Amino acid sequence: MAAVFIYPALLLIIHGAPGWALGILAIVAALGLAFARDGYKELLRPDDRRLLAGLALFLLVGAGSAAARSGPTWLIVNYVQLLPALLLLAAVRLFKPPSTSFYLGCIVGALGAGAYALWQCEWLGLPRAYGPEIPFGPHMSTIFGGLAVVLGLLPLFADPPDLRKFGAWPVLAGLAGAMIAAALSGSRSAWLACIFLLLWHIARNKPRNALWSLTAIVAISFALPILSHRWHEAYGNLVDYGNGQADTPLGLRFEMWKAAAAAFASDPVFGIGPRAFQGWLAMRAEQGFGPPTLATFDHAHNDALHALATGGLLSAAGWLAAFWLPWRYFWHAAQATAAPAARAGQALVATFFMLGLFDTLLVHRVTLTAYVVGVVLLAGWTAESAHRE
Repeated sequence: MAAVFIYPALLLIIHGAPGWALGILAIVAALGLAFARDGYKELLRPDDRRLLAGLALFLLVGAGSAAARSGPTWLIVNYVQLLPALLLLAAVRLFKPPSTSFYLGCIVGALGAGAYALWQCEWLGLPRAYGPEIPFGPHMSTIFGGLAVVLGLLPLFADPPDLRKFGAWPVLAGLAGAMIAAALSGSRSAWLACIFLLLWHIARNKPRNALWSLTAIVAISFALPILSHRWHEAYGNLVDYGNGQADTPLGLRFEMWKAAAAAFASDPVFGIGPRAFQGWLAMRAEQGFGPPTLATFDHAHNDALHALATGGLLSAAGWLAAFWLPWRYFWHAAQATAAPAARAGQALVATFFMLGLFDTLLVHRVTLTAYVVGVVLLAGWTAESAHRE
């Protein structure tokens, strides 16, 4: 139970602690399966096969593609070390840790992210919040803001009965912390994902309040200086790109997307490999297909395009399976049982999908782990709710 709480609670503020918590969870899962051979069928049910197969396919294809194309060792390790984490689904069913511990951890983690962002921007005077130097660093503000949004939204969507006895304030406090972190990170994709998911949640529960909520969110977006500056900057980037100036944040993204499409066209089945993508961008810049700054990047700023470019159709199939099969699992469970974890699972998959439209998240260890572990844990609690009913 403590590890289930610690992992999300310290995900964005203390380097190393989430890894230790995850290690404890994995060891418990492995021991649980070893001593529960007779109840194996009860721990892993037929409904789990597609979800686990999708995640396993994604991890194996990612590792295989990187190894076949002499990719960096750390990338291969990132994929392979998460395969045992799939056993967490069985551990949840065997030991039945309360999901409330996880949601409380998410709330504490979101509040911690908000406090960390305020400290960096207001106390240290930094232009954008990016979280701890390790594992994020000053160029990873998008990941920091995006994961804060995930932590803030999961308890809101789940709305677990055990948290309702404390009133709405814990969930709303966590959401406030997440929104502060997203805003101060300056990540437009994190803020857009937060807006979309909030409106979806409001429209699903109180449709009449959706318009008022949209108005309030838009007002906040333009009232906060850091967000207002980012929106004006985005508009200026679009104007500059239309005038042939691509050396801007959005212009470089467009050029990276073009380069990823060209890389995929050069080898549609296997891609050019993860190590070769930065060289591909440098070659494009030398040939006049982008500004020189393009050569400083090593990914496509889009998960799907990066998978297509570096791993071809095989990697793209793994990426699609990692999103579509969990979404299908949680969607059917939410319709059939209205399990809190199923609603949280939908929010998790949708948020990562949206964030991945504008950034490459799943090549980074912290985001890859957060997604896979989150899906598996929530699937375990979803199945437990359905089994009880």
